[in-house]
Amino acid sequence: MKLIAELVPHNGGLAMSEVENLKVILSLFDINKFLDKLDVFRKLDLRTTKDGELSKAIFDVLSIDFENAKMLLSFHDIKTIPKGTDLFRIRKLAEDDLEIPLKGMSKKSDAWNAPKKAITRMGRLNKVGESLLYVSFNPYTAIKEIKLQENDRFSLSVYKTKKDIKAVAIGLGMTYDCYGLTDTEKIKARLIDRFLFDEFSRDVGAGTEFLYRASEHIAKNYFELTPPDEQDAWIYPSIVSKQERNLCFRPNLAKRRLNLRGVIIGRYVQENILCEYIAHGFDESGLMNYYPIGSDAQKEIFPEVTAIE
Repeated sequence: MKLIAELVPHNGGLAMSEVENLKVILSLFDINKFLDKLDVFRKLDLRTTKDGELSKAIFDVLSIDFENAKMLLSFHDIKTIPKGTDLFRIRKLAEDDLEIPLKGMSKKSDAWNAPKKAITRMGRLNKVGESLLYVSFNPYTAIKEIKLQENDRFSLSVYKTKKDIKAVAIGLGMTYDCYGLTDTEKIKARLIDRFLFDEFSRDVGAGTEFLYRASEHIAKNYFELTPPDEQDAWIYPSIVSKQERNLCFRPNLAKRRLNLRGVIIGRYVQENILCEYIAHGFDESGLMNYYPIGSDAQKEIFPEVTAIE
């Protein structure tokens, strides 16, 4: 069996040839067979299933038979995040980490993704030992993602995109109404979208990180474009706020695509961010400079932060 076709939509809509390709694929799509293959996949024990078996089950779900070949059902919908967009990453801080500069946020590397040796668990798109930068489009989504509790202290790294970011969407669905699809074709397309949405919005708790094996495999094998300059990141649904989106940068691209505006240190109080101080820039020894809320530095770097009267 060989792979013969893959639909690759581009940002701004599908070209006529791509719409025709989509309709051909959907005409060959058998809903009952898809659901049967999905049942096989759902019954896998991701804790113990071997890589080869998992790979085959996912490929079966995301492909259809055509004569002696396979046609993929993974659609590359490229989203653009404009230059100048703020993105957010949050880390919980230890309650006894009080001396400035903080141990948990003292040097430049602390404001970015953790070093490979510190990645001891799988993530939604990363393997053990693979360091990727995950960010949100607003700080409250980031807070919910790491499940901060009332009065928890945290550091909030704020980045600004240097250029337009090209992100391949996974599980966000597409707008099919403008392509003249029949109701049956729309149902088939939505079934594929729903499978991806479910995998990338799965709530995974501590100790069950093995459940990420499916989403990591799908992202790397079906939603990764080459060469690298065609794709900066993946964009996918938030776990805790299904209407929100998260972004994960491909390896080694985050620092080339983002500027670090600075870091806000605060507490999560009554579902609000209570800012304590900010960190920006570094002294001669490489340690972060800290400034109190209300200082000239804070007003310049984070004018959106206001002191509580």
